Amino acid sequence: MKTLATKTSHIAKVRQANQRQKERVCELLGWDESQYCEHQFEVYQKLLNAIHGDCPAIGARLLTSECFRGFFNAQWEKRNREEFLGIVELQDGDWTVTPTGDLVHEVIHSEDDYNYQEYIFIHNTERLMNDEAFLDAYSKIFDLIF
Repeated sequence: MKTLATKTSHIAKVRQANQRQKERVCELLGWDESQYCEHQFEVYQKLLNAIHGDCPAIGARLLTSECFRGFFNAQWEKRNREEFLGIVELQDGDWTVTPTGDLVHEVIHSEDDYNYQEYIFIHNTERLMNDEAFLDAYSKIFDLIF
């Protein structure tokens, strides 16, 4: 009897990759998944308020839109991949030479840490409001929703 191998769907592969990415970001920042999601949602709300603060009805509709949330999450994951993980993985900032000459791995999880500062910067609402590529993509998804 032949056994059929089940194939993992593209969506399942993307979800797995996104989960691994989230776990790596949390490891670098010293966060748990809850802190990661809370930060992401806080930026989501700030962005909607920044763009649609003068029209709360639009902001409220986008806040609960699965389509817009999917867009926002995809953009977030893209920034993580291209602008955060691609840079911090190349940094040697976690390695320190002790006075005895030993090389030790030192993970700093504080707001002074380079990784933390970089992560906060790439997802900053004001930065996104001035990012032409993000705003162009936002405009297209906005047109689909409305």
